[in-house]
Amino acid sequence: MIHDLREQLARKTEEAEEFELMANLAGDDLASFRYRNRKVKKIGNPKQWDPIVTQLVIEMLAHQTPPSCISANILSVVKLLVPDAPIVEELPSVRFVRNCRTVLLHLSKTLAAYEIAIQDRFLQLFTDGTTRRQTEFQNVVIGILTASGYRRVALDSCIISEEHNAKSVTSSIIVAFQRSGKLLDQWRAVTEEMYPDRPDLLHKIPSSKDMSLSKLAKGFTMTDTCKTAKKIQVLLKEEIAKVCKEKGLTDNEIEIHTSYCWQHLRNVWFGAVETALNNTLVNQLEESLASIPSMYRVDMDIVQFYQGVEKMVGGTANYHKGAGKDFVFYKEEFHPTRYLYPLTRVCGGTRQDLSVEGAPSILMNLPLYLQFLRWRSGVCGTSGDGILATNLHIYLRSVEMVALLRVMSILHISICMPVRWLAGKTAELSDYDFGHCDMGKALDTLEAAFEAIIEDPSKFLDEDFMMGLFSEISDKVDPFKAYLEYMFEKKLGNVVVNSKDDEDKVLPYDEILAAVFYPNRKDIIQTDELCRELAVTAATAFLVEFRDESKATSNYLSSIGGKSSLAVLTESQRKSGIGKESSNSTSESLHGTTTDILKRAGTIRLDHAAGDEMIKYNRHVDRDAEQYIKGTKPPANKDATQSGLFFTLPKELQISAVMAAKRGSKNLKKEHDQALESQKRADLARKQAEQEQIVEKAKEAYIRAWELIEIYRSERGWKTLSQSWRTFNQLSSESARLRAVKEQIVI
Repeated sequence: MIHDLREQLARKTEEAEEFELMANLAGDDLASFRYRNRKVKKIGNPKQWDPIVTQLVIEMLAHQTPPSCISANILSVVKLLVPDAPIVEELPSVRFVRNCRTVLLHLSKTLAAYEIAIQDRFLQLFTDGTTRRQTEFQNVVIGILTASGYRRVALDSCIISEEHNAKSVTSSIIVAFQRSGKLLDQWRAVTEEMYPDRPDLLHKIPSSKDMSLSKLAKGFTMTDTCKTAKKIQVLLKEEIAKVCKEKGLTDNEIEIHTSYCWQHLRNVWFGAVETALNNTLVNQLEESLASIPSMYRVDMDIVQFYQGVEKMVGGTANYHKGAGKDFVFYKEEFHPTRYLYPLTRVCGGTRQDLSVEGAPSILMNLPLYLQFLRWRSGVCGTSGDGILATNLHIYLRSVEMVALLRVMSILHISICMPVRWLAGKTAELSDYDFGHCDMGKALDTLEAAFEAIIEDPSKFLDEDFMMGLFSEISDKVDPFKAYLEYMFEKKLGNVVVNSKDDEDKVLPYDEILAAVFYPNRKDIIQTDELCRELAVTAATAFLVEFRDESKATSNYLSSIGGKSSLAVLTESQRKSGIGKESSNSTSESLHGTTTDILKRAGTIRLDHAAGDEMIKYNRHVDRDAEQYIKGTKPPANKDATQSGLFFTLPKELQISAVMAAKRGSKNLKKEHDQALESQKRADLARKQAEQEQIVEKAKEAYIRAWELIEIYRSERGWKTLSQSWRTFNQLSSESARLRAVKEQIVI
């Protein structure tokens, strides 16, 4: 008994020594987990907790932790790591945590402004707009060059303009820059107040003067290709030039380039090609389509066909009439050694290149789908022969649909994939003298290729011709060549999921090449003639899109002297595009993240969702957790494994940044609410003006109607046939008779 008590006492003594050591190491931070004044009422005021606790909450919010779980998570961690230490006396309330979302937004904008303002120049400005919750807003991303390479920083992802036009949006973007500068000044003021004897800290924080658009004097602006976005670029260029001149820059020092997202351009091409091919087949099959009962919903809309396939056999399609589960069983039971090409997700997607991206997998899986439908019909009887199954059975047995799938597959592997890679990688190809302006080379190459296909359609089914379209670029750009070789010669796919046996692996893209260029399946072989015909249709559609001067693509085409084409640009202008992005996917992805957050946190404020999105994208409060996870492959981007910007700052600046965010959060929230209110009032005023116009037109129509009624009641109205002929014959000229008849028709 005494021996047991002694052992217990020794353990407690050892634990006490460990706690004392931890407390000494933690220092003042340990006490920061406690309420400063335990008598203060819990009213959800963020200023009641000091910066350390606020920072802890902010980091958890940045990690997408629901506010209702944060206090419980804090308690769990503390109790597990130091179970007997009296650290936790009280915990943050849910209301406080939710208020910290605004603090997070303020901190995120401040850190973004800091990282951008310390740069000597900005390389690019990306912007894109969207609508969520009936509210239109814009984002702005700045491309900069850091010690780690090219980097994109989201300046603001929820810029709300008063009106829905280019002028108002441009003004709101300028205001966003100004407000970002003010955040830096607020941070400086708080730092000076907290550390009056540390002027060195102030020197580390840029001022609002450093947040100037004049740093874009030699930069690029980028948007998508819609009409409003084009106008925004024009206005932005004017505003940036104005700021540059105010800073004393000369005209020779100002060269602002407008650019368009090549991913959008590519999608527009394929959208036009899809429409042209669909229309061609609909015209050819008009009688056949008319003979199919309308209940089966058969037409030549290829994306709608993809959606039907995904609903029927897709393992992740949330469609209650689908048979994805049955298809997986059938494949594993009867065809376990057959490679199943993964479907492209098309349900819920709207990208125009889905028409080509979704084709290869369905073309390659087509025999398996047909066998499954027959098997399912035999197993399930008549109950398995539903509208969707019949619809797919008709499509999959159609020579025209197989031909369309083959054409779309060739377009995907020979054009879509290479152009997509180039558009997404130009910022990384400086060492190979290839940049944004050199994308025009790809366009000129495609124009020549399509002209050759129109002259000789058999070239479209020639692998050497189609897969060698960009050989001139790949010979110059080694990473592009390596990408093509990897995708079509080295990339493996597992026949058996998670198998590491080489016998269970195939070269999926190599098999696709063989299927479309050297087919041995009868259903593909018989499409040769139709494919050549469709190839001419597709080539013609591409050329029409390229040369349409109302479209953004024409700016890069040399044959018509596009203003951004290689035929027009000087060598220095071409080189200015080296190291620049050719895609606006950065801005697009920010909106995608906002949508995801709004779906997961249904009642979250729009500005709070934007704050979560910005902090996640910019990675400013990341702690490099990857380095502590053993057995995982480090990210390809070395910068992604480094601690976030916030943790590279001196401890004093971290604290002052959080304090500045706490103090400024109320005004930031107010600014957002005022912007929302202004947009709502502008929308209401516009709708009222439209309604007034409708009323005015109705009044005019009403008055005119009564005038006509009065005319009819008078002698001018022809009430009988005899009166009509008598009056008509009394008129002397043909023009007078014509006017009279027209008047009677109107009456």
